[in-house]
Amino acid sequence: MTNRFRLTLAALMTAGALLAAGPSAPAGAQEGSGEIELEAVHPAGSSLHFIVRVTDDGDPANDASVTAEAVSLSGESLTPVDLVRDDDDGHYSGPVEVPSAGLWTVRFTSTNPDATLEVDQEVELSTS
Repeated sequence: MTNRFRLTLAALMTAGALLAAGPSAPAGAQEGSGEIELEAVHPAGSSLHFIVRVTDDGDPANDASVTAEAVSLSGESLTPVDLVRDDDDGHYSGPVEVPSAGLWTVRFTSTNPDATLEVDQEVELSTS
């Protein structure tokens, strides 16, 4: 066998294996159809109280585990906070303590179903 024949055969075998594996999701794409929607945010002293709704294929996701994690512009990442289920309509809520005023990115993460949402939130700390 010539080297050219071997290379062609190897390329054909690789292409066949890729076709047999079937289509794949694009890099970074989420499997499933979980979704998180921010419904409300309320300042409360040195914290922000968030309310989100988690759905799976459009239906309320009442067995999800949901966290919120705040990250400052400088990259300071706070410990993720577990959000508590409020009702049977997929609503979860909880306070996120922030140590300083400024722009924070809050990352909501759900498992069962898997979903993420990032929102930017301007924080103005109050003493009340």
